[in-house]
Amino acid sequence: MPRGIEVTGRLTNDPQPFTSANGREMVGFRLADNNPYFDRNENKWKEAETEYYDVALDRDGLKENVLASLNKGDKVTVHGNLKADAYIDQQTGEARAQNKLWANEVTVGQPHRLSKAPLGAEAETAGPEAETERTAEQQAQLRQEQQAVAETEQARQQIQQAQQSWETINQQASGPDAGWER
Repeated sequence: MPRGIEVTGRLTNDPQPFTSANGREMVGFRLADNNPYFDRNENKWKEAETEYYDVALDRDGLKENVLASLNKGDKVTVHGNLKADAYIDQQTGEARAQNKLWANEVTVGQPHRLSKAPLGAEAETAGPEAETERTAEQQAQLRQEQQAVAETEQARQQIQQAQQSWETINQQASGPDAGWER
């Protein structure tokens, strides 16, 4: 089931136009997300495992803008619907997930609320309500990130279960009577 999400990362290739199976003109690119996260238990920043997303978009105007202005290595934030498909890598036999992101919006850089600017800098000029509003935004973002982490962990567990099932099937199929009916 697709899920709304915001992902910030870098393009691993230049955006490319393509035609979907049903004839729709689209633009696609691959996005690598390896943003660090703060581990509250260890009280320090850590590097996250890189997640890759196949991004596709078909909105007129957005397609043309992405093709004209983005290149490999650019940092962007993509808002859209996520669908993660589990599969078994035929070369390694390992369970994997393919993240597909249907983009509704693409912006260059990262959202302002995630910037490294000191919290007090904007609040001093905008008044105390701006700090309260940003705190609420940050809390909402944190909840969304925590939910995404939980969903990712659930997907990884499902992939492990699929891999165990695959191994069981392979073991059964490679037994002494494999391929023979009784």
